[in-house]
Amino acid sequence: MGQKKQKSQMVRLDQIVNRFDVRIHLDDDTVYHLADLYKSKVKLPPVALTLVGNNNGSVAYAYIDGRHRGAARALLGLEDVEAVIESGGRDTEALYAEALRANVGGSKPPTRADIAHTVRRMLEAGANESKITRLLSFLPKGIIHNYVSSAKAHIQRDQMREALDRVAAGTPIEQAAQSTKVDQSTLRDAIAGKKRNWRSENADIVGGTKRYITTSLRAANSAIGNRIKQLLQMIDDDDLDPKAVKDVLDAWATNVHGTAHRIQDWRHRLGQRMEN
Repeated sequence: MGQKKQKSQMVRLDQIVNRFDVRIHLDDDTVYHLADLYKSKVKLPPVALTLVGNNNGSVAYAYIDGRHRGAARALLGLEDVEAVIESGGRDTEALYAEALRANVGGSKPPTRADIAHTVRRMLEAGANESKITRLLSFLPKGIIHNYVSSAKAHIQRDQMREALDRVAAGTPIEQAAQSTKVDQSTLRDAIAGKKRNWRSENADIVGGTKRYITTSLRAANSAIGNRIKQLLQMIDDDDLDPKAVKDVLDAWATNVHGTAHRIQDWRHRLGQRMEN
């Protein structure tokens, strides 16, 4: 971007923060490989930093390029890294763009997920699509549009999810919409849709439970009936005392009575909940 650079200098690693990361995750293999190079005294290019804080004598920098190198130095137990401090005066979106440009031209280009992550961060920092397209001019315009559209959709989805969570936790709809930057009418529609889905899902559960009871009882009664038929046939063949079959029928009736009692108990529990 034509920014004037100073000569390299050694900067303590504890002074560097990861504010403008354009990668979701560091690549462990790359870190270990760079650590081996440092350990073998191979001279690697300096990392690129920008000044992000200088209050009360406390200086802080952020990576523009070279986060893997910094991690490799830390892995070896080293406390500093050679760095070039780039001039300031750029906004957050421009710094994200410069960091992405540096990585695109590096030995390990960022993944599609990394680019999507960076575009989202730029949107969250306040950039519109026009500005992002201008800052990322090193990428095809059509691809940038796709990334921006996708990032906007993800942001809106996450904002709506946060708003719904806040309403569920007791926050008034108006306040939840304002704090999450969600349109209030859209939030109300989402809440109504969620309730419709809830009713639909529970209707499936209720219907499924009724079918399960019917099927289970039909199967059980059929199996019991077949056994009673066998016992009656044994009576006809003089192989069984009828009193024994009466004991079986009494036991069945006792169990049916117990089932009816359990149903009454469940009705009582239901009634308590309907009163609350």
